[in-house]
Amino acid sequence: MRQVVVVAALPGRARLKVAGLWASAERARGIELAVAALRGVRRVQANPASGRVLVEFDPRAIGVEAIARAVASAQPTTQLPARRTGPEEPGLVGQFLRLTVSGVVLGGLFAGRLLAGGALLSAAPPPSASMSWASPSVPSASCRPWWAPSSTTRAP
Repeated sequence: MRQVVVVAALPGRARLKVAGLWASAERARGIELAVAALRGVRRVQANPASGRVLVEFDPRAIGVEAIARAVASAQPTTQLPARRTGPEEPGLVGQFLRLTVSGVVLGGLFAGRLLAGGALLSAAPPPSASMSWASPSVPSASCRPWWAPSSTTRAP
């Protein structure tokens, strides 16, 4: 059994420091599998880089002490934890809807640009009457390199 210290605990959330977890992906996976199997645990994340475990749980179904005991008795494993599909991971229908909405939005933007008279893939907006453009044959003073003498500089 490993030493487990409760670093922080709030109702429904606990952070545990686990001796021997640091730099051990097999122990992290074993802890995740053991704790995820407990009734009332919503999410578990063991971090081998920090040696800590974050657990989100239903405090009416399970307590921090039971979670700490499960962490202490967990065995290292190379088995990957089961992947859960939740609201943050939409299924095929959700991905299809997201792509459809994106396509409609982009199509509307291109159509608006085309109807406004601009080029579809132009990097700069079309010039308007309020903008003044310098003649390309006469460079302005701000275009000269810093090392070039200005026309107002006199030679000694």
